Amino acid sequence: MDPGILPSRPAADFQATAFLIASAGSILCVVLAIDLPEGTRETHAKRELIPRAAIDLIKRKGVAILAVVYLLSSIIDKLYSFGAAPYLSRLGFNEAWIPSILTLGQATEVIMLFGLGALMSRFSYKFVLILGALSQAARFFLLWTGIPWLGLAGISLNGLVFACLYSAILMYIDYRSDARSRQALHQLVQLFLGGSSALLGNLLAGSLGQVVQSGGGTEYRVFWLISLGGALASALLVWLFFSEEKTASREQA
Repeated sequence: MDPGILPSRPAADFQATAFLIASAGSILCVVLAIDLPEGTRETHAKRELIPRAAIDLIKRKGVAILAVVYLLSSIIDKLYSFGAAPYLSRLGFNEAWIPSILTLGQATEVIMLFGLGALMSRFSYKFVLILGALSQAARFFLLWTGIPWLGLAGISLNGLVFACLYSAILMYIDYRSDARSRQALHQLVQLFLGGSSALLGNLLAGSLGQVVQSGGGTEYRVFWLISLGGALASALLVWLFFSEEKTASREQA
C-alpha cells in the first residue's frame, strides 16, 4: 500500500472535519427527538426500579446464553476498535485514509441488514448466530495475516458480524419479550451489557496493548490472536448451549 496518498493533507485535517460532521449529526438527533411522541398510557402505567419482568426473561436459558455471548463478543469488538486504526497504519496505509477505510465495515452493515430478513427466513437463529460469531473470528484471522488486502477483507466482514450476531441476538430477545418487559429489557441490555462491555473491553484493550509489546510498540499479531480466541469462544457457546425456543412467549402489545 502506497503511504503517499494525499501527502499534503495531514490526518488532523480529516479528523477535525469528522468531529464537525459528528457534532452536526448529534445536534440533528436532538432536534428530531424534540417532536417524538410521549408514548401511550400503557407505557407509563407502571415504572419499576428493578424491572422484574425483564429480569425473569433474561433468566431463561436461551436468552441468558445470548446475553453472555453479546457481552463477550462486544468486549472483543472493543479490541478491534482499539487496534484497527494503528494496525492499518503499520501495514502502510496513509493515516488520512484510515477513517474512510474503516467505514467499509459500516457500508457492509447496511447491505447485510437489508438481507438479514431473507437469511433468517431460510435458516435457524442458531445458524445465523454461529455465522455471525465465525465472521468475527474470520475478521481477526484476516487481520492477523498482516497482508494489507486481507486486512481490508477482514474489515468488510463487519457487516456480517453486526447483522448476524448483534442484531440477531437483539431480535431473538425482543421477540420473546412482551409489552411489560420489552422496554425494560432493552434498557438492561444497553445499560448493563453495552456499558459493561465498553468498560471491560477498553480496559482489556489498553492492558493488552501494554503487555504484548515488541520493538517499542504493540505486537498486533498476538493482539489479534487473543481476539480470535474470544470470537471462537462466542461461536462455541452458541453451538453447545443455545437452543432456540420454537414457540414465542411474546404477548402482543
